[in-house]
Amino acid sequence: MEALHLGGMVLSGWLTDRMNRPLLLGAIYIVRGLAFILLIWAARDISLLFAFAVLFGLFDYSTVPVTASLAASHIGLRSLGLTMGSSRRAIPWAQRSAPSSQGCSMTWSRSISGSGSPPLAWRSWRAC
Repeated sequence: MEALHLGGMVLSGWLTDRMNRPLLLGAIYIVRGLAFILLIWAARDISLLFAFAVLFGLFDYSTVPVTASLAASHIGLRSLGLTMGSSRRAIPWAQRSAPSSQGCSMTWSRSISGSGSPPLAWRSWRAC
């Protein structure tokens, strides 16, 4: 998988210099999304799991060179390190907070729909 990550980064870096960068970044995200559709169907066919691994391996880290190039052209090279570092620090925080916020919103939506007990739901919501 790491070899595919490296190959995807090198290929996308090469393409970044030769293509429209926003279009390239959009295409990469579309292929990543299609790879996850393969993962949904992978329970039925193991070959789809391998296809997912190859596609996701190639396109997962391939966004980094394109994003760095776009950031450098929009905010400048002097701020590139700070910007890329800050975004890399924010991603794990967002990944950790997403499950709890989804649980809180589920508790809140059940209290509104009437399927949950409002006092208990609001107590859970305040704890979030």
